[in-house]
Amino acid sequence: MTGDPATGGSCGDPATGGSCGDPATLDFYQDNAGRYADWSQGHAVPKTLEHFAASLPAGAAVADLGCGAGWASAWLQGQGFSVTAFDPVPAMVELTASRGVTAILGGAEALPRAAFDGLWCNAALQHIPRDGLPAALAWIAAALRPGGRLFLSVHEGDGTLRDGLGRLYNHHREPDLREALTACGLATLAVSRGSGQGFDGRPITMLRLDASREA
Repeated sequence: MTGDPATGGSCGDPATGGSCGDPATLDFYQDNAGRYADWSQGHAVPKTLEHFAASLPAGAAVADLGCGAGWASAWLQGQGFSVTAFDPVPAMVELTASRGVTAILGGAEALPRAAFDGLWCNAALQHIPRDGLPAALAWIAAALRPGGRLFLSVHEGDGTLRDGLGRLYNHHREPDLREALTACGLATLAVSRGSGQGFDGRPITMLRLDASREA
């Protein structure tokens, strides 16, 4: 259904969004890229991003999966890392490229194998259909070099919903996400949580995991 990460895979069935994302959610970000960019770049650089950068060797090859408007990609590149950004929304790819970052259209299925020392995936995988998560994590694991570091965050909770903007959210709990990472050869190193407010104004709790690919 979702392709094989060993061969590059595919996005799955475009009628359901496959592992690349939910069509209505992708359309929202395409149509509202400018507004979302203005909102997201108004935030300070989070401590989680600084911590992730500190865990990487100098000049490391880093992927930003679900890069959005590219604020994290640009910051990481400014720290001396070799950054490649990925997003399934064309407008977001254009915005990220305008920051001088190499940006590729696609989701986890577009990640090259064993290419990165680190992978930043902030608030992105919550938008893909639940049955697409295992394939997405398998592609992420395959993209990391042995010992490579992963930062992953999603909205914490149970169930599935669409917010007032029509975006799909699949919430996840820590035990299930840990189990899914382990199944892909990714060891969870630390877990944290943070409270905030989403683009639609809803209060949210972010579940954040630091992990590494087993050697």
